[in-house]
Amino acid sequence: MTYNDLIHPDDREQVWTEIQDALGLGQPFRVEYRIRTAEGAERWVWEQGRGVPIGGLQPDFLEGVVIDVTDRRQAEDHLRCANDNLAAAEEELRQQLLDLEAGQARLIESEMRSRSLFDGIGDMVFIHDLDGTIVDANPAACERLGYSREELLGLSAAEIDSADEFVHCNDRALHPRADDPAIFESMYRTRDGLSIPVEVSTRLIEIKGASMVISTSRDISARREAEEARAASAAELDRFFRHSIDLFCIADTDGHLLRLSTEWERTLGYRLEDLEGRVFFELVHPDDLVATREAVGGLTRGEPLVNFVNRYRRADGEYRSIEWRSFSHGDRLYAAARDITDRRRTEQALRQANEQLNLLSSITRHDLQNRLAVLAGYLHLAQATDDVVVQAEYLDRVRQHLQVMEAQLRFTKHYQDLGIKAPTWQEVQTVFLAAASKAELRGVAVELAGARVEVLADALLGQVFANLLENAVRHGERVTRILCTIEGRLDGLLVSIEDDGVGVPADEKERIFERGIGHGTGLGLFLTREILAITRIGIKETGLPGAGARFELTVPRGAFRPVGPAG
Repeated sequence: MTYNDLIHPDDREQVWTEIQDALGLGQPFRVEYRIRTAEGAERWVWEQGRGVPIGGLQPDFLEGVVIDVTDRRQAEDHLRCANDNLAAAEEELRQQLLDLEAGQARLIESEMRSRSLFDGIGDMVFIHDLDGTIVDANPAACERLGYSREELLGLSAAEIDSADEFVHCNDRALHPRADDPAIFESMYRTRDGLSIPVEVSTRLIEIKGASMVISTSRDISARREAEEARAASAAELDRFFRHSIDLFCIADTDGHLLRLSTEWERTLGYRLEDLEGRVFFELVHPDDLVATREAVGGLTRGEPLVNFVNRYRRADGEYRSIEWRSFSHGDRLYAAARDITDRRRTEQALRQANEQLNLLSSITRHDLQNRLAVLAGYLHLAQATDDVVVQAEYLDRVRQHLQVMEAQLRFTKHYQDLGIKAPTWQEVQTVFLAAASKAELRGVAVELAGARVEVLADALLGQVFANLLENAVRHGERVTRILCTIEGRLDGLLVSIEDDGVGVPADEKERIFERGIGHGTGLGLFLTREILAITRIGIKETGLPGAGARFELTVPRGAFRPVGPAG
């Protein structure tokens, strides 16, 4: 078998042509091609050589070196095909470089049998003694640093190393071990004073019995720039995740939360380190779990997710409504979300308020129409009789109905803003005290107890408190003190308003909230309950008859929040 038989059939013509062209010009040849192993596998090799004449001008035989470069070729293919595998590819190339350096050291130790190989290396290669004096350098080193070979020989390694870096790298550069090459990064100075970042690999060798150091230095300027760009991009992403008011999230298709913006801490009440790594399905409301899994399934099929809403459990047990926009890339889910809980509550409250406003308008219109009909009847009767006494009686009844209608219009004026404004967060103590300052309390003492809190309620919350205070004074008969107490419970917040009057009879505790019950318009407690219902606040009377009235307002979770210690 000839060596030509080992060469891949598709490469034989190329190899022959390149070698013959080089020999014809009297130059060394360099060629890269494939060979077949005994097992039938293909290997890439790099060959460098020259023709050697014996007696004449024409070469009688070839001499050179053949190096297996299959790993390098595969590494280059990987680098081109997959940027995500850059780190692994670089590590593989670095190992190949170490192997190449070891081979270079052996070649140089053998009296540098192939100077052309040394000169052909693209990285900067130096040989220096243990004192750091450079005894040899390849063309790449001369070209990159701006020196001629003669100028480099005799220089110290410290003269091409930047001053700061030489202090840190001196021991590693000048005193490596043969069995443990030193690999480190440094900075070289060019003849023009420019700095070049390099990755240096040094190994101890022997040449003619003398210990020498061979170092291979690779210009890593492009890599440094890429690393700095990646670091800047990562820092920018960190700032984006840290300061955004939106909820950003990266997860895998199994539901593991990989990265979250800091806004999640405020929204769900967990620390980021407690959320990252957790499966987000565990936080989803049970009623939303099926829809959430279907949405994630769509994402894995490449379907974008827009305006999907589900509920997530907070650390305190409350559920928040989250609206999502998400897409997938590979096995990663990227999402931007917003907490729309308050918006949904506001929308629901506005719908409820409009219903209550329509109800109030209907009640007022119906009552006024009925009384107008009664007034028309009495006026007709008064006109139909000549009896002055009877006429006076009819007109007195007309006056009474007009007074009731006037009172009813004054009452509804207080509620004309019902449903006009969206519910807002209001501090209970502030609103209660403001209502007490305007109510006709006739010297009754008003007291407050409990923590300071805000509740999400209609803008007429103050009218609710004023109505409860005035009812206590008007109907309690002997009221001297009214106490408002605020306390948190497992199921929500309790705001109680109690007095020391005569209380409410047991058979009237529910009826007092019905329309038409009570003195005056019969709408006071009825509308109080309707106003509170806009934001799902309940009200009931729980006092003991004869010992005072007690109205309890129950605020659901999510509709109240603390504002600080009581002042």
